Amino acid sequence: MAYQNYDEIEITRKFVFGTDKPSPDNYNAHIRGKDVKPASQDYDMDTYMNSGGGRFAYPSLFPAVEKFFNGKIPDREKGYTSGEIKGILGLTSRDFWINISQYGTNIGGEDFADRCWIFGNSPFELDVTNATYYVNNGIKRIEGLKVKALADNFDFESDGRTQIINNLVFNPIVDRYRLNRGEVTINFTGSSGKPYPTYTEDNFRADQKLEANVNGSNELGYAVLLATKSGYFLNIASDKFLSYRRGVFNVIYGNPGWGDDSILSAGAVEIAGPGLLVGGAGNDTLQGGSFDDELDGGDGSDKAVYKGVKNEYDIQNLPDGSIQITDKIPFRDGKDILKNIENIVFQKALAQDIAFVIDTTSSMSDDIDEVKARASEIINIVLGEKSDSPDSVSPDETNSGGSRIAVVGYNDPGTDIFLPFTDQPDIEQRKTAALNAINSISVSGGGDFPEVVNTGLIRALSGDAGKWRPEADVRRIILFGDAPPKDDELRAQVLALASNVEAPVSGMSSPRTMSIASDIETSNITNNLAVTRFALETNAQTKIPVEIFTILIGNNTETAADFESLATATGGKALNAADSSKIVDVIIEALGTSADGGIPSAENKTVSIITPMQNIINGSPNNDVLLGYKENDSLTGLEGNDTLYGGKENDILEGGDGDDQLWGDLGQDILKGGAGNDTFFLIGNSAVLGLPEQADVITDFQPGDTIGLASGLLLDQLVFEAITLQLDGGLPSISTAIKLGNNYLAIFQGVETSTLTPNVFIGV
Repeated sequence: MAYQNYDEIEITRKFVFGTDKPSPDNYNAHIRGKDVKPASQDYDMDTYMNSGGGRFAYPSLFPAVEKFFNGKIPDREKGYTSGEIKGILGLTSRDFWINISQYGTNIGGEDFADRCWIFGNSPFELDVTNATYYVNNGIKRIEGLKVKALADNFDFESDGRTQIINNLVFNPIVDRYRLNRGEVTINFTGSSGKPYPTYTEDNFRADQKLEANVNGSNELGYAVLLATKSGYFLNIASDKFLSYRRGVFNVIYGNPGWGDDSILSAGAVEIAGPGLLVGGAGNDTLQGGSFDDELDGGDGSDKAVYKGVKNEYDIQNLPDGSIQITDKIPFRDGKDILKNIENIVFQKALAQDIAFVIDTTSSMSDDIDEVKARASEIINIVLGEKSDSPDSVSPDETNSGGSRIAVVGYNDPGTDIFLPFTDQPDIEQRKTAALNAINSISVSGGGDFPEVVNTGLIRALSGDAGKWRPEADVRRIILFGDAPPKDDELRAQVLALASNVEAPVSGMSSPRTMSIASDIETSNITNNLAVTRFALETNAQTKIPVEIFTILIGNNTETAADFESLATATGGKALNAADSSKIVDVIIEALGTSADGGIPSAENKTVSIITPMQNIINGSPNNDVLLGYKENDSLTGLEGNDTLYGGKENDILEGGDGDDQLWGDLGQDILKGGAGNDTFFLIGNSAVLGLPEQADVITDFQPGDTIGLASGLLLDQLVFEAITLQLDGGLPSISTAIKLGNNYLAIFQGVETSTLTPNVFIGV
């Protein structure tokens, strides 16, 4: 028999997009707007009843038919009407209606996946409007019966446990952004049902033999089998639109409706690779990942957000009205195309106070010439680089973040301030001043090898080259020279000032009066005594430290040891330039080093979790499928290779012996695999926004266990965070939280991050 082949992509598109022909150009139209109506799908009644799921709606399944053929009804030459039979047998309307679970019907048949995916649990009605019932000499028959399929719907919402696999696994794949317009109404057109002109007792007994193939008792197990129909679902998931891909782009939609969306990272919404971010209606915020993305804000006032400052990007207007933004920093924001974006937001540049302290003796001639040749490059790194901007991006003259440059030289026997901190109101004026100062440096003197290194540093630290700002994000001296200090007796003063430029130092002028945002004020009482008043109570005076980065030119070991000690003591870094050709590159390296050296340091977050009370559901020694579904449940698989689904609310899942599969799903779940090689599944749509206290907890992850990535999760998207976990008031333990962006998926108790290597993860 040839079975009807229904188009699973057609109806799934209607469910998600409201049409089976979504716009190939305007992806904003894919997002559900206001007052949308669900779609509908028409199927031919005759086809469905004869070669589709309706072919299993045998008349014998209806209680009214069964009661007629098995009941005691007096012989009568004249047939009985439907009303008379209802009265004799006490039939109700429920006796003329059945529901068939396609999940448990003709399992593994040619059209099994089609029937389960599209129709699921199907309602049918016995039409006896024109029926006549005959009983002659104890022989029964019915004439004029019809069986018809009732209007149905396609969606992923159901109170029936047979649909939990669809709800849990497939809905997040085909509708990961919740675009759906609601259930698709299935209407059956054409005839009014499948006719049975004469239905005899022999027909009834024959159909009864077929009933074992309908509504199988293991339908939950076969629902799991449905999940293995990978070819069928791969076809759906690879559809041009349902794959959420457009060419090389991964399509990322904002939330349905006309609200304001935040689509903040292509790498944190269950995909990796170039992204097409679609905002739809509302005022949206879009931020791509490190690939080359396309950002389409749609209607409303939308903005694109970037990780760097404006001068780190090339911005170009394209002929079609879109904007191309190219990040100059590799592997950060990539090259993006912006459409329907009204505002572009770059990060505020660091406010830096950078003082160059330079050995200006004759031996430094070649090195200073190299610095002069590339002075603009050095200055632009500190103050920012002005670039042409499209009309839609307002020029930002403050994109330097208020950064400043000072230049101090030290020679034998004196020092020079070539440039005090640049406080000019305009960034171009600051650049000009810095460039002129660097070009004015001249070299002379020397002769003996050691130099007045510490004296030069004190000139920069003491305020003679301008005050260091307490509000600056970075305060840094770049010291470069080729000789050790001859003024070692001043090193203690250098270190004292570097730790706090406002601290009084013996032999120096008194500290300056200062004010920080009106909450700290320091006043001079005597030459060596200052009183600091705080708006907020505290026992410590605010410090204003300066880090010193040293650059040794050449390889003198005495200088190397001194510069290394100085950098270490002040929180800086010691660098080396082999010769003059390397000096500028090393200066740029010093300017590009983060304030913490690029090594984040923070104490582990401490998380305390208390397990709620549960309903108890136990398995058997066999291979079980246990479903918690709607309440707080405790599922225990016991022996066998079990599959446990927590469902909604907060559950406890314990696999027991055997190789078990544990799915926490929604709510906060506690998962324990037990003996055997178990798999714990992470589901992208169950992530907890920013709250580790509500994340799932895996309590016994051990060698041989694996982590399954469901709902399109990819290993490259995951973030691993070391935390301290206290479960149910027990002893705290170093554990690992796995996050998707800022959202917590699960915590692995007692597991260090180094344990979760790529080979423990498997795709689903």
